[in-house]
Amino acid sequence: LVVAWASVFLLQANGRFQAKSFTVQFNDQLNKALGAYSGLYVLQMQNHRMPGFDRIRYTSSRTDAFFGYCQKLQTWTFSTAEVGGIDDPCQGILAQSTVTPTFDIIETSKLGWYAVLDNFSTKAFEMEEFHLHIGCSNDNDCGGVGRGYCGDEDHCICEDSFYGLWCDYSDSTTCERIEVQTEGVRFVASREYATVYTLLRRTDNNKVLEVYNRPLYLGKLEDSNAVDVILYDGLQWVMMHANNGLVGLDNSTEEGVLAYFM
Repeated sequence: LVVAWASVFLLQANGRFQAKSFTVQFNDQLNKALGAYSGLYVLQMQNHRMPGFDRIRYTSSRTDAFFGYCQKLQTWTFSTAEVGGIDDPCQGILAQSTVTPTFDIIETSKLGWYAVLDNFSTKAFEMEEFHLHIGCSNDNDCGGVGRGYCGDEDHCICEDSFYGLWCDYSDSTTCERIEVQTEGVRFVASREYATVYTLLRRTDNNKVLEVYNRPLYLGKLEDSNAVDVILYDGLQWVMMHANNGLVGLDNSTEEGVLAYFM
């Protein structure tokens, strides 16, 4: 019995029975930065472990942040820190679950998650809106034949004319042009916003350029090189000046925005 228990424990610790991927929706009311981390996270095995690092982690291709289990706190955490080249789930915590011994992070969605306001805070506050959902289980979750299929890591792989987390958006029905109604409404900003926005497409395959599995639109001001964008930030749709809203953007032109997101 002891051998059997040890075998099951090792399989759990190595992720054999865990979800291969999941999607998360953060609430950004307590910590504005959290909304930008919403999206798909995929199981990643750790080849090297430090003391206390005996569980798997989930990472995103868009950011260096990850979900892991902190033995010291006895909670699952969402963190950005790196220690000695190995991500440490007990450092740089942005959010954490209720205290739990569970190996299955999906179970924590029913227990409650808490936002840490900053790296220097020792207090965490419960998020009213926090959603964590397991990835696809079969091709029907991805729209079925003609739209997409469920890949090896339990997230949808879309056919050429479809996109989105669940392949639920069609290239042919996506608006190519958006006009902003400005009558009676004025945005308070350092300069005027563009009023006409066009859909951006990838330069390598002409597919819709996605940000958080949604389309991205770009607007230009007349007689100016300045550009604005309309995009989904992980929690809501926003319109922003590209040079102010996109952190790390070196070239605030259409070419620069394309390069930034590709």
